[in-house]
Amino acid sequence: MRTKNIFITTSFVYVMFVFGQRWMTGTDFPNYLRYYITDFTRAEFGYFGLQTLLSNLDLYFGILIIIVLFITQFNFYRFFLKFEKHTTLMIAIFLVSEMFFGQMSQIRQYAAISFYVNSFYFAYHDKNAKSFINLLLAYSFHSSALYLVPFLFLKIRFPKKAVLLFFIIALVFPFIDIHFIFEFPFFDRYSGYVGGHFDVPLGFSHNIKYYSVLLIFIYYVIHLKPIENKINNKLIINGLMLYILIYGFSFHFAPIYRVATFFQSFEIIFLVYFANQLQNIPDYISKKLVAFLFLGIFAFSSLADSYNVVEYQFRPLRIYDERTDTELIYELEDFKRR
Repeated sequence: MRTKNIFITTSFVYVMFVFGQRWMTGTDFPNYLRYYITDFTRAEFGYFGLQTLLSNLDLYFGILIIIVLFITQFNFYRFFLKFEKHTTLMIAIFLVSEMFFGQMSQIRQYAAISFYVNSFYFAYHDKNAKSFINLLLAYSFHSSALYLVPFLFLKIRFPKKAVLLFFIIALVFPFIDIHFIFEFPFFDRYSGYVGGHFDVPLGFSHNIKYYSVLLIFIYYVIHLKPIENKINNKLIINGLMLYILIYGFSFHFAPIYRVATFFQSFEIIFLVYFANQLQNIPDYISKKLVAFLFLGIFAFSSLADSYNVVEYQFRPLRIYDERTDTELIYELEDFKRR
């Protein structure tokens, strides 16, 4: 227990020190800096309210970055710790996962995700007030969280055979073009992307990742002992199935993948949580295999650098920025031209 607490504390401090003081790191970083300089706002009162407060005080933009990172990491840590079993390994894998580096770019979205997964957990445990508060906070950082409200009520217990059948069918999801769904009013938020700059398929690297993890999921389910009817088992299985469902249908329309990332943490949780429930495979071997799997995905993601974090810049935290807004705009335009 003492070792676990030391790891949790030191890893959290490390993340805050290294990534909380980053500068021009992540594809969307320049956009958020431009929002800050120009006082651009949207309906999401959590992020933009915080931005307006700090901007009106003329404080350094990095203060906003470190505050949002603290909120995001705190929420992810408290989510993983709710499962009690193998949480140290979950957090360790999370820190080298694609989604960890994705939050360096998609700042608002991952803050929303960190609240939503806690809302999802509380909904399954019938703690509706806590679920609603976390959902509201998720919306306050990114309004896309509202599209995921129906999934809070999806508490179906799928038997092992049904889960296996779903994952087998999921092998064909990437071949299905879902553009037709944007004709329905519920999806009007994304209809504006159709035919535009963001109407692109996912890159080839996603084919490798999707089918790699999906085949491992299939292998896991085949060798799993009977799944007990427990709340956390239901929560994890449903979360993972939603992730694969949305991820699989995003291959012809990349913006949908951002919705899938709301459930991306369940790929880590599933593989770690059920590692000691595989037939004929010792626990210590299965956990090592899971760790190597995510290290491989991390290495591959680093080479692809989808989120533009390889050219990491460290800039110590300060109260005020000595550079003018004009100088900052010139710097972010220079960054985007690289």
